[in-house]
Amino acid sequence: MVQYSKSGSDNYLCSLLSLPFDEKVISLSGYVKAKLSTLLPLIVGGLDENCTFQELVGQNGISEEDAQKAVNELFVDFKKVLDLHFYHFEEQIGTIDKLASFLASEIEDIWQPKTPNRIVNMEAEPKSWPWVLPKGIPVQKIKQPIIFLLSSPRSGSTISRLILGAHPQLFSPPELHLLPFTSMGEREAQIIKNGLGSMRSGPVDALMELHGWDFDQANQFYDKQVEEDLPVSEFYRHLMESCGDRILVDKTPSYAYHPKWLSRAEDVFKSAKYICLTRHPYGMMNSFVKLRIKYAAGNMFGPVDDDSWRLAEKWWYTGYKNIIDFFESIPEDRRRSIRFEDVVADTENVFSKVCDFLNIDFSNDILNPYEHHSGAMLSGAGDPDIGKYSKIDSSLYDAWKKTPPPQKLSEETKVLADLFQYPLL
Repeated sequence: MVQYSKSGSDNYLCSLLSLPFDEKVISLSGYVKAKLSTLLPLIVGGLDENCTFQELVGQNGISEEDAQKAVNELFVDFKKVLDLHFYHFEEQIGTIDKLASFLASEIEDIWQPKTPNRIVNMEAEPKSWPWVLPKGIPVQKIKQPIIFLLSSPRSGSTISRLILGAHPQLFSPPELHLLPFTSMGEREAQIIKNGLGSMRSGPVDALMELHGWDFDQANQFYDKQVEEDLPVSEFYRHLMESCGDRILVDKTPSYAYHPKWLSRAEDVFKSAKYICLTRHPYGMMNSFVKLRIKYAAGNMFGPVDDDSWRLAEKWWYTGYKNIIDFFESIPEDRRRSIRFEDVVADTENVFSKVCDFLNIDFSNDILNPYEHHSGAMLSGAGDPDIGKYSKIDSSLYDAWKKTPPPQKLSEETKVLADLFQYPLL
């Protein structure tokens, strides 16, 4: 078993890491009961470990609203104390005791992972793919310029989006998730079928920002495009025309997970430009596991595995292999690669070159991206922790050295890491 240190964490998490699994469960069960009893002081005699969140309603006059508020506060507390991002399904796990056992497993998976029992063969690994691929080619390609920021998830794409969006000549909204679909009606049907209705948020956020609309106005417009089954290419056209003199930047990491999703950009746009943003595999994998992306994405984008760390490696390799293969078909003057580590350590130099690539003047605004974003442009789809920062965090430059994964990386991953000039420990 590999033991990971957790510097700067809450004392309670540190104490949990020193306990064997069964004692972690007992401690967490007691913590949950004590916290809920504090949040819901009407409960007399404490909570039983076999109590479910649903059973809180009705106890001693506790309303459904009060019970839900207490559960929400409990999960916010978990984020601070256990350093875990939580998902709504965890409210439905069952009893307090079952939740405690689940949390103990998650903590060990992140901070005390066992070494996976096999090294993956990337090209031979099974894949899961529930999406319908886009059909047909638009009669006329869109001539206006557009920029695609391509990467794997957890690779710094959100801060890079904010940096680009701070430039007065660029508009860089949260993840649009448009490219893989033929029409807006088909898009809506697929994201609902696959349980990813949250993908609505990016286009709605973009409409709010571009038109000065409130959520209801933007949502109503979006629903109309869905109802009329507007071609996705025409929805892109609407966004780009609404940008005025600004260039649209589409930052959606999921595009990298099927070659036809990437090549779709060439079907729709006449002269799109592409920026590949890489991150050291250690840094991406650690962030992927810690944020528990396995629950956010499921088996929806190709890679599948029952081990969190192997799954993270598959996501890193698959996304970047697809991007590199795609770049072979793109003229050199329409593609560039940048590294996340350089983005945070040498922002001005990196984006001065990016501006040259995009044929726009450099702007000092991009050095202070948090001063130029608010609301949905800051908190929209992407890194859920982005709002806790107020400036670019240069300490992330070599953070990967502190978080090597528990497994040996596959030969294919090593080759790709070497291509990006990432040393492996």
